[in-house]
Amino acid sequence: MNENSPADFVALVAGNVLASDPAPQDRATAELLQSLTDTWEQQPDMVRKQAVAVASALVRGML
Repeated sequence: MNENSPADFVALVAGNVLASDPAPQDRATAELLQSLTDTWEQQPDMVRKQAVAVASALVRGML
């Protein structure tokens, strides 16, 4: 992962959510995002884009 890459953004959001004593559904989402970042290079582009969209929604509090 490169500094300020989409993978870094997703990992940062996931880590922040997990550190915030999240609701169960937010915890599950953040754990999934964290898992995706661990295998980012192996994920198809569509999955990466969706992960960024989900992370953005978490930041905006939509999930």
